[in-house]
Amino acid sequence: LHALAPGRYQALTPRLEAIRAELETLTDPRSPVAPAAPLIMHLDDLDRDAADQTGMKMANLGELSNRLGLRVPDGFVVTAAAFRRFLAHNELGSEVRRLIQIAENKGPQHLYTTSAEIRRLILQAPLPSGLENAIKDACHELARRQGVEGPLAVRSSGLNEDRPEASFAGLYHSVLNVSGDGLVNAYREIVAAVYSPAVMAYRLNLGICEEETPMCVGVICMVDAVCGGVIYSANPVDSRDSAVVINAAWGLPKAVVDGTTATDCIQVERHPILRVRSRQIARQTIRYGCAPGEGVRREALSPKQRRRASLTDSQALELAARAVEIENHYGHPQDIEWAIDRSGEIVFLQCRALQLQTENPRARMVPIDRSELPPVCYRGGATASPGVAAGPVFRVTKEVEALQFPKGAVLVTDRALPRWAALLPRAAAVVSERGGVTGHLALSLIHI
Repeated sequence: LHALAPGRYQALTPRLEAIRAELETLTDPRSPVAPAAPLIMHLDDLDRDAADQTGMKMANLGELSNRLGLRVPDGFVVTAAAFRRFLAHNELGSEVRRLIQIAENKGPQHLYTTSAEIRRLILQAPLPSGLENAIKDACHELARRQGVEGPLAVRSSGLNEDRPEASFAGLYHSVLNVSGDGLVNAYREIVAAVYSPAVMAYRLNLGICEEETPMCVGVICMVDAVCGGVIYSANPVDSRDSAVVINAAWGLPKAVVDGTTATDCIQVERHPILRVRSRQIARQTIRYGCAPGEGVRREALSPKQRRRASLTDSQALELAARAVEIENHYGHPQDIEWAIDRSGEIVFLQCRALQLQTENPRARMVPIDRSELPPVCYRGGATASPGVAAGPVFRVTKEVEALQFPKGAVLVTDRALPRWAALLPRAAAVVSERGGVTGHLALSLIHI
């Protein structure tokens, strides 16, 4: 109606929103004021059946600890009910939905300005007193259990995150090395990231409406990692290869999951016994570590560390054994984030179903006459998603350039950042100067 008769039916927009808000309280079983829904849940009480309250990421962490007895950081979850209560407070959610509706009427070019306005509202909004007190009480209880108020990792665990049909891999936000005093602000940051341009574009491309993505937030003890990384319990780009693929880097696993730096890659053969099949040791020069106070920082590696692999063979075999155990428990290959702490113990930080590339039987039937192809200008690199594609090159290094990305172009970028996942449905191919097969953007390539 707005398009057919501009300006004539503007009064219908707030009325429509009022009707929708009233219907939500009557029909949504996950109503923000549901008295039985807990605002906080402890990891000791979680398994994968709690995913509808805590998100798949934190539910799986509870599963690893409480069903498999594996070591995970102690912590708790600020639930989906808490998210809804936050948005219901002072009608924050109504204002967010109003801004989204206005942006939809104006077209996708207004995505960035709308996103900035929504995030500003959330970052400045007060939490309901009951929710803020519940978060602070849970933080104090965690410190009591640990015997010390140590730094925290505050991580997204959206209800639609880490699912086969929509991974949202790397698009949401995490805040590492947070003090107890900074926890409430970190919670707001993660909620605000639900409305980042990359997330909003990703939802739009998948046809997921904003109301279907409540954000739960995991609060866990920060692991000051000697090294960390990602395990694929099967080869994601070759369904016939059952090897366990481990990517590792010195310091926090952030460098591996962000896909912004080269990492060590160890492949472990399963049969007849676990054995290291191959090792590719990267030239690492920096690591991510906990900064004094809060946050993380890049630190230069010593000359000795630069020459050493971040994992020993015995550590790789132990990680592979645990990955096979987790895969057998879930009945499906897994994507697992891990760290090794200062005491040498393995700590698991996340696991989710690994999406595998499936071969297209028709692809083998198409002959390729390589004599008609132009000369090769580059060989090598790591393949995250195999295939053949062509298109005009379009270079993207800033978000403003992403707005101009044309359908069918080849996305060329300097770093394989997760935020470029929103462009994948329009891209013919992706070429990145830096990154790895276990980075979040590479994982998104497998999903499309």
